[in-house]
Amino acid sequence: MNTVQNPDSDHNRPEQPLSVESSSSEALAKAKHAQRFSRGVKWIGAGALTLLFSFGINFLLFQSSDDFCTVMYVMTSAGALCCLKGMTDIF
Repeated sequence: MNTVQNPDSDHNRPEQPLSVESSSSEALAKAKHAQRFSRGVKWIGAGALTLLFSFGINFLLFQSSDDFCTVMYVMTSAGALCCLKGMTDIF
């Protein structure tokens, strides 16, 4: 069977330039990514500060007779979770 080729078919048409809608959606995606990156950096900073405070409290309470296990585990876990939240926002 012979096929008839249509010269006006879709695969012979030249490519159309990108529309305004696609460029605005790209700009919106970039703005959303910038917002998520900013929020992620703030979460990582908060987590790092929490981990630093946890280390300082553990360092100061190590030689005393006070129980510091709760502070150690709660603050360290909270700091690690904040850092993880920040990384998920960024990536």
